[in-house]
Amino acid sequence: MDPIRNKNNEKLNQQLTFILADKHVLAASVYDEKGKILAGNKVGASVVATYKLDDDAPLVFVQSIQYQGNIIGYLRIMLKEDKVMQYHSEYQVQLYQQLIVLMVLAGVAGILVARVFYKFRYKLVNKTPEQSGEL
Repeated sequence: MDPIRNKNNEKLNQQLTFILADKHVLAASVYDEKGKILAGNKVGASVVATYKLDDDAPLVFVQSIQYQGNIIGYLRIMLKEDKVMQYHSEYQVQLYQQLIVLMVLAGVAGILVARVFYKFRYKLVNKTPEQSGEL
């Protein structure tokens, strides 16, 4: 909180560098309570500029920074959508593959149950009186 209240750009830049070390983060910036930029990297100067440079829109998160109930600033983080969604996409592919396997197993189980049912039904329907003990 102190770096924001005291506008200590060196400490803010150190903290943003730590955030930017994550491979999913495209840009991070800290703003004061009026929206004036206090610290940030040059890559993510504007969401609109970033969108114009690349067809992939970045994921943008803005969080207020509060101190004793008062908003003293904002943190904006822009994430690389393809990096963030990569794990989700892989997970969706795995779920789809599992669904296909379960559907095939359900079909095979259905065929086996139907076969067993009709085998017993055939035996019961075609029972001769000698076999059933009736004369």
